[in-house]
Amino acid sequence: MTYILGCVEQCLSGSFEDKLDLLEELGLWLELVNTGPRDISPLDSYSVKVKTVQAYMLHKLHWLNPEKKMQEAAYEHILDTIKIAEDIGADHVLTVPTYGFDLADNSRQLCVQNFRNISKETNLVILIEALSPKKTGFLPSLPAVAELVDEINRDNVGLAADTWHIQESDLEVVEIFDDFDVIELHLRDTNSTPPGQGTIDFRGIIKALSPQLLCLEFNGGTKMDLIAAYKYLTFLIPN
Repeated sequence: MTYILGCVEQCLSGSFEDKLDLLEELGLWLELVNTGPRDISPLDSYSVKVKTVQAYMLHKLHWLNPEKKMQEAAYEHILDTIKIAEDIGADHVLTVPTYGFDLADNSRQLCVQNFRNISKETNLVILIEALSPKKTGFLPSLPAVAELVDEINRDNVGLAADTWHIQESDLEVVEIFDDFDVIELHLRDTNSTPPGQGTIDFRGIIKALSPQLLCLEFNGGTKMDLIAAYKYLTFLIPN
């Protein structure tokens, strides 16, 4: 199996052009983050492929929040993210069920209906990333979100996962990939550190993987952290 390694934009420091320079040098694809209106035209000058656009404002906009205005703002943000992804030729839009613990009474019904409606707006694949009990009170694990994807039952809605979220859910990070069809996997180590700096068994993960789309994601790293994580993972990934 051929694995394709990329990087979430938030792992990178510097200007947008600085980020693209490094990604092009390393041959990584980009997961662009939608943080609101900005100039992404420098993409036209690079060979870096954007495969996924992340609806990043869902960290603050919770569409299962009891407040209707919050729900509507989150919904509009996903629509905006879809538009960006379509305009630049990306393949996926990354979402989450919801962050937070203040939930609408009809959360599951609302979530299923929202994703069914969103899926009609595009031919792109809408990815739903499983979170952990520390991030949400709604479906806080990979198995729970896999059930949600099955319930939504749309060809262009799929499952995404994150190695750190799996560990935070007290699940077996390696063995879990035998049970679920994960389209995109975020790779980060314990406490959101770069792969190779914590206790997660990435060698075992690479051997067990079914997803071909792999993406570095970690917090507060430097350029050297990214390069070190890239070298560590490419050593593990078979040619």
